[in-house]
Amino acid sequence: MNLFAPPGANEPSSGFNLCVAAQPPDCVDAPAKSDYENCERRVRAYLANVFRYRECLEVETERQVRRANDTLDKLKRKQPMERQ
Repeated sequence: MNLFAPPGANEPSSGFNLCVAAQPPDCVDAPAKSDYENCERRVRAYLANVFRYRECLEVETERQVRRANDTLDKLKRKQPMERQ
C-alpha cells in the first residue's frame, strides 16, 4: 500500500476516471478594459487546475497500466502447463 498515493489510487477502476481539462480564462483575450487583478487571479486558478489535471492523468495512467498488467498475469495463470 502506498501511503503517499492520492485517495483511491490503488483501488480498481471500472474505466477511466474523469480528468477534466482546464480552460483558460476568457479575460486574457478580452479588451484591455478588463480588471487586471481579477484576471490575474483567474489565470492563477487556471494554472492550478492545469496541474491538478496533469496529476489526475498521471494517477489514472498508472492505475490503467497496473490493471493491464494484472490482466496479463491472470491470463498467464490460466495458460495450460505445456504452453508455459
